Amino acid sequence: MTMTTTGRPTLAAIAKEANVAVSTVSKVLNGHTDVASSTRKQVERLLADRGFRRPRSARHSARRPDLIDLVINELDSVWGLSILTGVEEVAEPAG
Repeated sequence: MTMTTTGRPTLAAIAKEANVAVSTVSKVLNGHTDVASSTRKQVERLLADRGFRRPRSARHSARRPDLIDLVINELDSVWGLSILTGVEEVAEPAG
């Protein structure tokens, strides 16, 4: 099993042992729902059994920035501006 310099298992090592892609292990870690239940359980068990922990920097960078993506076809329309204004009115108080 491949270990980091701190002796912890890597995502690649967990993926290899589970016979899945590294991206699947990443999806499990990040709570994505597009992973089969049996695969999720297997990966979660291996992560726990092997003592996998995210590096401190990864735990902090995993926080999402305070951004909202909007796709508006015509920003100069009344409709587009109304949506933008509504989003701002709700998002501002929510932080």
